[in-house]
Amino acid sequence: MNSNDNDDGEKSVTLSTRILSGAIKFNIFTFILILFSTDVIYMPVLSEYAKLGFSYANTILVFSLIFPLISFAISLSAKKEKN
Repeated sequence: MNSNDNDDGEKSVTLSTRILSGAIKFNIFTFILILFSTDVIYMPVLSEYAKLGFSYANTILVFSLIFPLISFAISLSAKKEKN
């Protein structure tokens, strides 16, 4: 068996799926960090950095959702033009 062959259990993960997964994880992490730094242990500096990180995480999440949708719409329109 060749190690490059894909088994039935292995699925090809696209770049957009990996980016979306990372953006969701980053968003959840920064949200937990905000809750921890404001409610459990009050750390104003960590709270401010967490708020900034959460803002960036939301921006990354929006872009990681928009770009695959745009590319999907473009691929659908290209298929319609071929027919």
